[in-house]
Amino acid sequence: MDDALVLTYAELEFLLRSQEPGPVDVRAQLELGPAEELAAAARAGVSSLLARGLCVLGGEGGSDVTPTPEVLVVIAGLTTATEATRALGWVQGRPVLVHLLYGPVTRLVLMPGQHGQYTVMALDPELTVADQLSRFVD
Repeated sequence: MDDALVLTYAELEFLLRSQEPGPVDVRAQLELGPAEELAAAARAGVSSLLARGLCVLGGEGGSDVTPTPEVLVVIAGLTTATEATRALGWVQGRPVLVHLLYGPVTRLVLMPGQHGQYTVMALDPELTVADQLSRFVD
């Protein structure tokens, strides 16, 4: 995942449900709400991912949903995170809240936007949490 990817909260909810949850409660971190209240959002999320070409149907009868490689990176970051941090910084002169997820597989930053959208980017795996935060806050 080289570039930023914009995902809706419904798409994120579907991705969170696609694997067993990790040690970090990502729903709580992102303030999505409890999983039991988000079943309809997850159904909308998979429909949206399929329509955008970020997931494809396969398998016998075309019922298996397969994520693209860039979405697999997001799934790995969401479901294997062992550490989560929130930070408030500045992007192009405006304050922005970011969520940093760190784990053994990948590191992500998620920036909430308007209308339930999140910009998701992979972080440099060579930098520490402190270095990532310093870059953002500076």
